[in-house]
Amino acid sequence: MLAMDILGQVFVTAIKLVFSDLRIQVGPAGIRLSIESRQKPIDERLEKIEAAGRNLSEALQAIDSLREEANSNKKELEEIESQLSSAKQAYSEINSEIDTVQKLASLDAATTRKALGIPSKIERWAERLIGFVSGVAASITASFIWHILGL
Repeated sequence: MLAMDILGQVFVTAIKLVFSDLRIQVGPAGIRLSIESRQKPIDERLEKIEAAGRNLSEALQAIDSLREEANSNKKELEEIESQLSSAKQAYSEINSEIDTVQKLASLDAATTRKALGIPSKIERWAERLIGFVSGVAASITASFIWHILGL
């Protein structure tokens, strides 16, 4: 029994393969048999495959173009990041200098002069007066020594 079922299935499959183009239509006019050609669908499929191949080729070109653009953008981004890093470093150095200058500016003038060793007006005049007096005293001393020795 099993062999008959298998044989029947093989027979039905063979008939389907042999008569796959055979179309049977039953209607009020009776039974109509027709054979459809597969040529048109095969041509259409080949055209579709060719169109798909062209589309795939265009897609691959577009992907290559996008890849090149992405690599270019990546290089530009790396350059910009490098410039940004340099700018940040310069910014931090300038901020450090600004902080130092602001600290110096916040100190009063006398403290700044004292820290930098700049004498005040009074100290400058006192040094000049001491220099003048010591010069006069040295001159008088030299004259006295010159007179005693009789040169």
